[in-house]
Amino acid sequence: MKKLLLRGGVFSILLAASVLGCKKEKPQVAVNAVNEIKEEKITQPVKSENGVLIFENYAHLNQEIDKLSKLNSNERIALENKLGFQSLATIESKITESEIAHQEEFFKGVDPNLSVSEYESMNLFYENTSIFKENLEAGIIEKHVDKKGDISFCLSMKNAPYIFVLGADSKVIVGDELLVLNNLETKIYSVKTGELLRTSSVSFGTEKLNGEFDIDKGTYNTSTNSRWLTDPAKNSNYRYYANVIFTSNFTIEILNQTFYWTARAEQKKFGNWNTRNDYNPIYGISANWSYDYWIIYPGAGFGVKREGAQYPLANSAGNPTSSYNLSSLNSNYTIRNMYPNGFYSINTTTAGYKFFDNVRLYNYSFTFKFSGGSSGYNYNAI
Repeated sequence: MKKLLLRGGVFSILLAASVLGCKKEKPQVAVNAVNEIKEEKITQPVKSENGVLIFENYAHLNQEIDKLSKLNSNERIALENKLGFQSLATIESKITESEIAHQEEFFKGVDPNLSVSEYESMNLFYENTSIFKENLEAGIIEKHVDKKGDISFCLSMKNAPYIFVLGADSKVIVGDELLVLNNLETKIYSVKTGELLRTSSVSFGTEKLNGEFDIDKGTYNTSTNSRWLTDPAKNSNYRYYANVIFTSNFTIEILNQTFYWTARAEQKKFGNWNTRNDYNPIYGISANWSYDYWIIYPGAGFGVKREGAQYPLANSAGNPTSSYNLSSLNSNYTIRNMYPNGFYSINTTTAGYKFFDNVRLYNYSFTFKFSGGSSGYNYNAI
């Protein structure tokens, strides 16, 4: 992920962002990857200005995403209030709370398990709240209506870990770089000059050339061609899903890895799917995987596997195995960073090598656990 420091006049730069897209992209590297790794224990507090969060560097950004993902809504909102900032995660939570309260009032005294068409036959035509409409029109959320007419919504931002550090304008400052995220595309500008430095985009669930490798592994309902699974301990009004997402892309100077677990559970009531505090089946995850990558050494040609902890991804030589185990969450929505994870920059002149290939995962396996009784029940990734 990335760096910090807000310069005077940066928001005039943001204003001009729309005209910067025609400028020639010119990747620039400010720090060596070795320094990024050594800064993992940074304790620099998060700052904000004009509703945009500011981080010292990418190690700091990753560290804070980890911390924020572990907070409950009340803890996160209290921290955001101190910073004068409101995250996409909080916006989504507020929309859900508003919708649920409005639905309970609108359908008061009516059977909560009817279909949308049945409510409409009773002249009950539900209209979303103003906060829902405003964010839908602004493109912050997406509304979905399935074949049965059931309604749900989600954030438009698909790069899930960032929802804790992005506001409604989807901007964050890392060092001397301004990141503007739009769904699966990230445009990175220089804070000092406003120049577009580079653009990064990924599409989950595919493997392709030109420096991009992506996987999307998780629970999947083949009978309905949907990621959602009906809760076998309850009924068709309860559902959940879980996925491990890994994306990797690189240039000869920049290696960017995003590796995380996301799980969500929803209850349908009054024809609307929402996350609810009284339905918390997400228990945990057990995962194992191994990975490596390759670099170009001057004079050594292509295809030389990198060795040694002095290079970007420590311990990635020799297909090392990583593991991740988390339990007792009792949640209905979680996003957790896994590893390898981060943004690594090199100065090819001083480092003496270039990136040749991005990280590849080997022998991966993921098990997601949802509490369906005293012992729970498990689903394995496809």
